[in-house]
Amino acid sequence: METLNGWFELICMGGAEPESESDTFIRAGTARTAATPFDLSSASSTGSSGSDIEDTAPGDFPAPQEVVRECTDPVCFVLWLLAICAVVTVILFGTYKPERHDFMRLTNARGVQCGVYDQSGKDFWYLCGADMLNDTFLPTCVSACSMDHSKNHCSTQWKLLEVSTYEAHQVGPLCWPTDETLAAHLRFVLQARGFRSIDMFLSVYFAWPPLAIAALCAITFSHMWTRILRDHAHCLAWLGIYILVTLPLLCLAFRWLWYGQVDRLTAIGSIFAAASFALLACRTEKHLDRATSCLHCACHCVTDIPILEIGAAITTMMKLALLLASIYLVRFVPTTLHFEIRTGKLDFLFYESTAEKIADISAAVLYCIFVLWSWNVINAFWELIIVALTVLWYVDRKDNLEPPGIFRCMEVLGVLLRFHSGSIALAAILIGFLRPFRFVLGTLTAVTRMPQNPFSFMQMSCCPCIVDCYAMFLDQFSANAFVDVVLHGSPLWPAMQNADVVMERCQTTANSLNGTTFIFQVICLALTW
Repeated sequence: METLNGWFELICMGGAEPESESDTFIRAGTARTAATPFDLSSASSTGSSGSDIEDTAPGDFPAPQEVVRECTDPVCFVLWLLAICAVVTVILFGTYKPERHDFMRLTNARGVQCGVYDQSGKDFWYLCGADMLNDTFLPTCVSACSMDHSKNHCSTQWKLLEVSTYEAHQVGPLCWPTDETLAAHLRFVLQARGFRSIDMFLSVYFAWPPLAIAALCAITFSHMWTRILRDHAHCLAWLGIYILVTLPLLCLAFRWLWYGQVDRLTAIGSIFAAASFALLACRTEKHLDRATSCLHCACHCVTDIPILEIGAAITTMMKLALLLASIYLVRFVPTTLHFEIRTGKLDFLFYESTAEKIADISAAVLYCIFVLWSWNVINAFWELIIVALTVLWYVDRKDNLEPPGIFRCMEVLGVLLRFHSGSIALAAILIGFLRPFRFVLGTLTAVTRMPQNPFSFMQMSCCPCIVDCYAMFLDQFSANAFVDVVLHGSPLWPAMQNADVVMERCQTTANSLNGTTFIFQVICLALTW
């Protein structure tokens, strides 16, 4: 417990000062129990570690691979493996089905969806009569997009009408003209007819080159911004404070020079804003310095460990691959869940039997839960990697060693996968699924956790139920629990409780760090775009 407290405090220039002499005495020692054995030699000689108390520094803890660990929360990992096996089995059986229910669908002129019912095997949407001289087109379902005029899709569908065909290539579920002039005219017609969802789909489909370039630019700017923060975080933070203080006065001076006069209300408001920012800066000077020191250490850690530099991009690619694979595999899952591109809505096929409707919706809900669970597993594993490599970097730098190499980092990742796969799967449920609710309610109640804030009492009086709900149920489900998992090898639930207690003691430091980090993230986002 005290070791976790020491991690938060030492990494932030000593943390918060003790409020009393008894608090100072408590922090002088680190309690080690059977769940947190650190001395490998004593553990091997005695067979088990006792619950003794040793006088060590609060931040004196070993590297993650040196902590004696046990497998934590293995049941959750087994459940996740069983869910994977069940989904794979269902998909394998689905490959033998003659029907395919694609996730993205369109309907023909008669309102029948392509690929189902009497249009089975005809999965693509083709517009008959789409030419430069005629804005009246007839959508039909075809089995393949023609690359020449020999396959006349429209003559068999509309025998009594004179319709034309065109060379087309596949764009998702669409057969899109290869001629650029006709394609531009067709997009204009679709927009005029109100098919905005199809136009948005085409925009996203054809926008992948600029999106890829933007992603590369974002990665480049993020690495540049990390190095700027590593060297100049303190200067940038105080530069921002000075700008906030002087900006109202500069605006007031500009208005006076430009117009020759300034009304009294504007002058009082500008002076009041400048004075408020100045008083706030003076009051939070120590916390701001501590927060920028944390950012300085974090940026050093990222630039010293290559896995942390490229890990975010790899994690994003894994989640994107999971999303695309889950959309593609919908065709093999026993559900008719689909996205109707013409209307822009999620929908199901209609059944006459209520039992079939319930089974269809249940299969879709279970499949979506599994996809979200897997998505959260990727996030949880990456967050655990960040904490473990940060601890490893801190231990090595504290011992005046070189930054950890790739082999030591991979050793730590192997330890995490071996002992804490169950905690990762459980964190994907407890932390991942509750994260949106924590974000919303935590943002609404953030003022109440700021000591001596004048708006804290007002919010406590207006919406105490929301504040109590967040404090009692959601506050403990935080990713800070990964710190205790890495340092002590604890299961996830005790780790969340320990982290919650520690964050209560270091609340001011945590709030200042989160606020400063948010400001720098906004600056980085602005630079990227």
